[in-house]
Amino acid sequence: MKKRHTLALLVAALACGLVQAATITDDFNRADTALGTDALVSVGPGWVNGGDPLAEIQISSNAVHSGTVGATGPLLLVNTQLETLSDGAQTEFTLSGIVQQNHTGGSGWAGLVFNYQDADNYYLLRYDGIETVQLLIIDSGAAKHWKSWAPAFSHVQNRPYKLTVSSREGDTFDFTMRDMITDTDVFSDSYTIPPIVKPKRGGYGGFYTLLGGVGTFDDFSLSALELSPTAVVDNFDRADTAANHDASVSIGSHWQDGSGVPATQYKIGNQNAKIDGGTGPWIIVNDELGTLNEGSGTNFTLIGTVQLFRDDTAGFAGLVFNYQDSANYYEMRFDGEGTIQFLPVVAGAGFPFNADISFAHEPGRPYEFTITSSEPYHFNLSIRDTVTDTIVHSSGPHIDTNNNFLDGLGGFYRNTGLQPSWDSFYLDSTGAPAPE
Repeated sequence: MKKRHTLALLVAALACGLVQAATITDDFNRADTALGTDALVSVGPGWVNGGDPLAEIQISSNAVHSGTVGATGPLLLVNTQLETLSDGAQTEFTLSGIVQQNHTGGSGWAGLVFNYQDADNYYLLRYDGIETVQLLIIDSGAAKHWKSWAPAFSHVQNRPYKLTVSSREGDTFDFTMRDMITDTDVFSDSYTIPPIVKPKRGGYGGFYTLLGGVGTFDDFSLSALELSPTAVVDNFDRADTAANHDASVSIGSHWQDGSGVPATQYKIGNQNAKIDGGTGPWIIVNDELGTLNEGSGTNFTLIGTVQLFRDDTAGFAGLVFNYQDSANYYEMRFDGEGTIQFLPVVAGAGFPFNADISFAHEPGRPYEFTITSSEPYHFNLSIRDTVTDTIVHSSGPHIDTNNNFLDGLGGFYRNTGLQPSWDSFYLDSTGAPAPE
């Protein structure tokens, strides 16, 4: 049996109260400031000048005004106190701000910046002085993709418009534009970034104007909802890949080679992670979340399914945990005869414990290993036969009496011999069991 954790994970996280919401606002209701390029000084804490370093801004009459001197490129006034966090169903955000521009032509633009990475990589929702609204994707300093709506609305010079960008799904955004004088929406639409465009997920939000002196900004607000990363799951349900030492390419995001051996190769095959070439050991670790075993309240549960296609003692496979680097980690492993070892690897040397315990291993059968810990340096093991859906082994605590590794990363291990398959990775840093 495989693929049992994914669908229930988000529901379980919501039930456990792991969803976090945060909101920041700024109405700029404070004393006037002098024009300057340092947004921390001229606007306030949390604000940075994220575009042209010569662009000037100031607080005046309880709003932010862009200057007319020095700017040769766009003004990007970015708030760094909270990220937009748009990367799928687990996260969402709503960004809004009031924008008005003293311009009536097509060369002046103003609006919101979001998913801001740096001065050369961000998204823009902007409008000109006539009738056009645009979504721009700036990548490496150039507009690599855009969507234009024209005629979208009829612009009135110096009129305040409230722009809102929201996302409930990765790479899909809803846009609205509200006339603050008539209190009516003058534009609304949604757009999904095409798959061919490199997405910018997460980042910061703020204001934008292209020409100095045309932009006035007010009432900034960003609300973000995030699933707190206390659990990570990967069932490898994706297309086959070519073998590559870079596990982030061949296995997927957040996976990395943990062996330190440049010749090791990994791939996805038949919806499993596999080794493919090189000399062992082969180790892949997931860097999205650590085991975080520091005692009460920070215990962990680590689960992975391992298939070993042999029936002798020539090679081991299993899980690694509390991984520090390629020379320092714990293994929980088994050989083809079912011998189980808890193996601390310290400075590259392994010291096996409990080599006398075993289970009735059948070559090629997928076994689900579960490692739990509720006390530092103490680990419990259970092994489930996924064909019969029965527990075939349980033992513990396995104790590292030398207290080597308090926390670290989790992943899969293989030392030599015939290739194994790895599947159904699950790590919860709170010690919660995997959802059925």
